[in-house]
Amino acid sequence: MVIRHAAGADDLRRLWDECFPVERDWAALYMRERYSPERVLVVEENGELAGMVHFNPSSLDYHGSSVAVMHMFGLGISPDLRGRGYARELVRHLCGLAAEKGIPMLAVSPYSDDLRGFYRRLGFGDAFSVSRENYGRDELGELSETVGPVTPDGAFKANTMYEKVLRHRCHLHRSAADWRFLTLAAEITGGRMLCVRRDGELCGYAVYMKRDGEVTVREVFAEDEVAYNALRAGVLEDAGVDSAKIESPACAHSAKKGAMLRPVDASALFALAAGYRPLEGEMTVELEDPLLPECSGRYTVRASDVSKGDRSGSVFITPGQLVETVMSAGPAPYANLLFC
Repeated sequence: MVIRHAAGADDLRRLWDECFPVERDWAALYMRERYSPERVLVVEENGELAGMVHFNPSSLDYHGSSVAVMHMFGLGISPDLRGRGYARELVRHLCGLAAEKGIPMLAVSPYSDDLRGFYRRLGFGDAFSVSRENYGRDELGELSETVGPVTPDGAFKANTMYEKVLRHRCHLHRSAADWRFLTLAAEITGGRMLCVRRDGELCGYAVYMKRDGEVTVREVFAEDEVAYNALRAGVLEDAGVDSAKIESPACAHSAKKGAMLRPVDASALFALAAGYRPLEGEMTVELEDPLLPECSGRYTVRASDVSKGDRSGSVFITPGQLVETVMSAGPAPYANLLFC
């Protein structure tokens, strides 16, 4: 088995078609807009390309602190070569690459909910949640706002609104390239990005997509209820439908799961939470990480300081449990950890 960065001669389009046959348009868009060989790892066996994982360095906001993450996607293994541990080794290798760059976490948005168990076995934990609900024209009253389209190159102007609305929630940051790709990805489904402006200033936006005859508003943020309802109505009008689904960031305890995170440097994750809310006294946690044995150990947190020693107990938490506790920290970041 050989794991290396992609090269120009690699037939990645074949892997996209084999692994994600319903996402060919998205894959073609990605290969045209964002592909870079140094941001792809491939695994080969006896000279045969067996699988791939794509990644982009990014960052997330954790209670006002910016934390580097490696956003991975397109983890796929040729159907005839699955079950041999290739995906596990690609993720392990990517963890090592992230560690070399000083990036303490991986992020992934599972292709389907059926894959959440697979990623959990690799040490990922649920970090972000969304609520999903239906709405229709009959819920919307008289509207006075004008809703118009946003071009891919103009989409980054919504970033200020995005950061403003999510300033009290942990969330992934977006670059101008991320915004452009988000808009283009909506457009290839028959959707697009819409906005409301007042006196020339953006005061709300929505991004919707079409799939299997259904319209889903993937994101809608606005300064007030008037703009919010105008955007919801604008999506229905623009898409030519009477109802749609809408997704919104939500509390982890009452919503469907979204993106997942995995620690590459557990000490950094403990320190992140401790820096947000320093402990009074001392806490000790044992972590067992089968994918990255070097991360296993006994972690001691004193105030905002973190130290690591060898494991000594039989009770432990997994990397995914650590993520889920830290990312849903609230007023008591360590309330759900197992102490030993």
